[in-house]
Amino acid sequence: MACETGYDGQCETAFMDCTSLSISYNIMGQATISYVMVHKEQKLCYKNPANFVAGDKVFCGYILDLATQAIAETEWYETNVTMIATTTT
Repeated sequence: MACETGYDGQCETAFMDCTSLSISYNIMGQATISYVMVHKEQKLCYKNPANFVAGDKVFCGYILDLATQAIAETEWYETNVTMIATTTT
């Protein structure tokens, strides 16, 4: 499968909350990756298949869930992202 970046970069300012990163593996070696993106626009732009890089590991897979909510008393939004992937390195 050819992998492309999940976040397509078309949206305005966006960054990942690094403290939210969680990576867990099942017995078959598949990784479930969860993290939070903070962004200015209400809609965060994603596409599948997606990849995620953590240190020297590259994960390739699919985004399973996106949940967006406004951050109280700001003009910012946060999106909880969950994806399933395998590592290519």
